[in-house]
Amino acid sequence: MTNYSLNELLYKFIDDPEDPHNNFNLAIHYHSIGQTASALSYYLRTAERSDERRMQYQCLLSAANCFKSQGTRNFTVKSLLQNALTTCPERPEAYYLLGNFYLKEANHHEAYLLFSIGEGICKGNQEPLDIDVEYPGFYSLVMGKAEAAYPCGLCDESRKLFFKLKKEYSSLMTEDHRNYLQEKLSSLGAHGSNYKFRTYVSTDHKDLRFNFKGSENIKNNHSQVFQDMFILSILNGKRDGTFIEIGGGFPYHKNNTALLESDFGWKGVSIEFNEICANDYKQHRPNTNVLHANALLINYSRLIKEYFGSETIIDYLQLDIEPSANTYEALLSIPFDEYKFRVITYEHDHYVDVSESYRDKSREYLTKMGYQLVVTNVAEDDESAFEDWWVHPDLVDEYIVDVMKATDDSVKNAGKYMLCGEIIPEKEKFWDITPWPTMEFTTSIPKKGCVVDCAFCPQRILERSYVDEERYLTLDNFKRALDKLPQNVRVTFAGFTEPWLNKDCTDMLLYAHEKGHPIAVFTTGIGMKVEDVYRIKNIPYDLGPNGRFVLHLPDNERRAKHPITKNYIEVIEAFKEVHHEIQGFYTMAMGTVHDEVKHLFPEAVVPAFWSRAGNLVGEAMLKPELLNLQQEYKSIYHGEEPRTCGCDEHLYHNIMLPNGDVSLCCMDYSLKFIIGNLFEQSYEEIAPKPQSCFDMCRFCENGVKPV
Repeated sequence: MTNYSLNELLYKFIDDPEDPHNNFNLAIHYHSIGQTASALSYYLRTAERSDERRMQYQCLLSAANCFKSQGTRNFTVKSLLQNALTTCPERPEAYYLLGNFYLKEANHHEAYLLFSIGEGICKGNQEPLDIDVEYPGFYSLVMGKAEAAYPCGLCDESRKLFFKLKKEYSSLMTEDHRNYLQEKLSSLGAHGSNYKFRTYVSTDHKDLRFNFKGSENIKNNHSQVFQDMFILSILNGKRDGTFIEIGGGFPYHKNNTALLESDFGWKGVSIEFNEICANDYKQHRPNTNVLHANALLINYSRLIKEYFGSETIIDYLQLDIEPSANTYEALLSIPFDEYKFRVITYEHDHYVDVSESYRDKSREYLTKMGYQLVVTNVAEDDESAFEDWWVHPDLVDEYIVDVMKATDDSVKNAGKYMLCGEIIPEKEKFWDITPWPTMEFTTSIPKKGCVVDCAFCPQRILERSYVDEERYLTLDNFKRALDKLPQNVRVTFAGFTEPWLNKDCTDMLLYAHEKGHPIAVFTTGIGMKVEDVYRIKNIPYDLGPNGRFVLHLPDNERRAKHPITKNYIEVIEAFKEVHHEIQGFYTMAMGTVHDEVKHLFPEAVVPAFWSRAGNLVGEAMLKPELLNLQQEYKSIYHGEEPRTCGCDEHLYHNIMLPNGDVSLCCMDYSLKFIIGNLFEQSYEEIAPKPQSCFDMCRFCENGVKPV
């Protein structure tokens, strides 16, 4: 319609009041300025005077909308829409408007009938009408049918139609309709209330993906898609863990922490917005701190400090509220810069997320925060992906992560994923072939080498071989590495340099003891304080081969160049005072005991010296004093045949360096045989296979032929 003023339109009407176009243009103008009474009269005049079905149709629909906006003539609205429908039954608008009329009247069966007929008849693109009759598009017929179907008892059909709308039409919708669709999908879910999700029972144990500790005692689980079994798998049946549950729901039904609390002694905090659920939770799970609160308004730093004290690592974080946008907002409020979580289950609800954006957003964010995605697109069926499962790689066993990993784009049916028909056993513990698996710690490698600089210790080769800037092992990094060691692995403080050149060595030793590891020490006492002697004297040092507590004393020949200071003498005096209390204590020297300490320990064992698997040959070129001592150490060469380790510890007496690298053994001063890094890998990954052969073993007195 050409833009005319009201006066111009009236003059045209006065000139020819029977012209349908003059009536139509006046109706449109009055409608546009909100004068619906005038508008509807001209719409009706147009419909009576026009011979064009299309114009009649538009006017009947618009007149109905005018009456609808007045809110007092519902019968007239219905009659006009019915007349419009009979005028152009091939067009969709009347089906939509009349169907919506019946919906508002709660006449769901009539509404369902209208929407169904309209959907069936009006498929394909229709030429748009000349005016807006409040028809959003073909998708609105499908949406109306979906809404009407549910109260008609056609619940499954309703759910399928809403998911069809998300898949095929969401990009065409108005913002209001997209929001409505999101609300409906979130409330309906993938299945009805009668759907029985797959749970774990004791007879499933033979089919568990990973046979974690304590799994044989579980009778049944509670989670919707095996989240509780995943958490326990990743943490190998961890007991007395901690959790934060954002979106607690019911205390047991579809709950991810009920099994952890009841069977494995976990404790934590649950946040639930629904007051009925929160009260039910408090009644049936009194050991959990339940907060009836809006998860988006919580200060999580304050919450964690209140309920977990000084802990900075929480074992499990659940993020599961509705809709996807809220879950993502909650994720952004977690203080990841202050706290770490071993396992996270994140409900992105991708299958009902109309925007289809929050899964990717959450993945990008959690990856940025340092977390590793282990299982993608978890579902209770084969198509409704709603959750991702994450871990912090520094806080879990990498081998178990590899067992549980499933990160392709496919939907993971949780039952099929978790009960995959086989038990994947724990990795073979190669180190168990010896009663004395050992990890020696080199606590520091100064740029100028060890100050004791023993003649038979290849320090010049070590100085040239170790080029990393990380020269001192921090207490935190020691704990980080130690926590990856199986408890039966002996921890020895010796390594390639004097261990107490690191001021934190005593704290490291005590931490290893507290963690239950066997302990052994080989020290010159250089770097110690008198208080260190008293702090470590009561440790039950291991008495196995290459164990005990060995104090290396200075010698008159100065083959070991101890800086003999007043503090050093006081330390040796302290050892003299308490040495009978130290389990496995004995002394050694590289010659006759030095006169400065001989009155304290007059005798010491002088061991046989070997070439350190050939390293002293190269060291002699860098350390001239060795040229005069060649007759005092032995060398051996086994020939070209492969050799492996014949020590009592076999291949499992390894040396960790300050940067986390692990060398094969105490002969490897050239650092040519680095078998892994404990900061980046698990102990299981770096442990060599039994009977593995290394070139170095061909030059070592302990080298033997593999069996």
